[in-house]
Amino acid sequence: MRLTDLPAYEPIDNLLARLLPGSSPCIQELRTQILSFCANLSARTLHLSGPIGAGKSRLARIIGYLRRIAPLTREEATRMIADFRADAAGNVDLRLMPWYVELSLTGLVESLADAQLFGVMEGAATGVTERPGVFERAAKAQEVGGEGALTGGVVFLDEIADLSLALQGKLLTVLSGGVFYRVGDEGNQSGRIFEGVTLTASWKPLDERVLRADLLSRIGGRIIRVPPLSEFPLEDFRAIVDRIQTDLLGRYKKRVDTIVKADRRVARGFWEERVKQLKPAESDVVTLLASQPWDKHGNVRGLTMALERILIAGETPDTVLRTLPVLGRNQPDANGLSLLVDRLAQRTNTGDGLAHHLRELAREDRGLLTRHLQENPQAFETVRNAIGLSADKLRTQLRQLERDRSHRDESE
Repeated sequence: MRLTDLPAYEPIDNLLARLLPGSSPCIQELRTQILSFCANLSARTLHLSGPIGAGKSRLARIIGYLRRIAPLTREEATRMIADFRADAAGNVDLRLMPWYVELSLTGLVESLADAQLFGVMEGAATGVTERPGVFERAAKAQEVGGEGALTGGVVFLDEIADLSLALQGKLLTVLSGGVFYRVGDEGNQSGRIFEGVTLTASWKPLDERVLRADLLSRIGGRIIRVPPLSEFPLEDFRAIVDRIQTDLLGRYKKRVDTIVKADRRVARGFWEERVKQLKPAESDVVTLLASQPWDKHGNVRGLTMALERILIAGETPDTVLRTLPVLGRNQPDANGLSLLVDRLAQRTNTGDGLAHHLRELAREDRGLLTRHLQENPQAFETVRNAIGLSADKLRTQLRQLERDRSHRDESE
């Protein structure tokens, strides 16, 4: 089936163009992948991969919403989309989707995650009352006016790579056969059934170091990569900024309207004049924002916060850009940690402690870095600018590192 043959294609395509603006091949491919999954009524799992802040959670909500609309006629889809609501970041209003439930798996205690995923039976522990988990809550949406019947319910599990191995096994049972058990009900032979859609996301690469092989094969079959802002051309970046600005200014105006109507003591004239003074960022400001390394500052999420400070709070662009938080500054990269563990596992047993082996690895890295910077002018300039050294001083320090390594090798 061609996507354009879908009866609801036109209204859905228009909505996607509004939520994911741009005309580059990158953004067009992203919209096509989303629509293709939503139109495939037999597809039950999808993984969203991409850096922190790229908009994976936002896309999950969009997909959850469109799974409900994709089977409809053009007229019915148009009618439903007319009621569409989203926040300033573009997240679909969850009140529109009783069939959609999301859960972040980061930082959850395993016992709590078990109950939140699969539910808990009354009396499973002292003082515990009966409570459904996310799969059961999504499935029950089918009973609420038939809203979830077309989807079977949609569950979004954010940061799937943080799920413990024990719970990964239980999750595999749901994805494979739709069967799950509440905590305290594991002996029930029939179990509970979930026949809906499971969306997952992670900024970490999925491999057997973070996921069981059987679970990896189950959720890795369909992956949509959410690109960072750095991969969008300037025209698409401007379109993204326009959408965010329109949402921010529109919601601020609506908020002011609500406040001035709620209490006659509010300084109505001041706030209404304040709304009139707000305007989108000038073209040169957008160009300045486009030049920033948003991968380090939270991608779309960071851009939205920056625009809110500029447009609503009235901060100058220079002030905002100078004080942007840098992601990952104090957090080791997951790939780097995995690589370090692999390298330690390949060391020879010399009877020395961990500190000795770490020093040896650091010495090897210094040698590799020295040779790389000496042979690669672009990398040399990147490092020089980052740490604020003159070219001559950096060359001197690289020669000193090389001499230190040579002396160490001779002494051994």
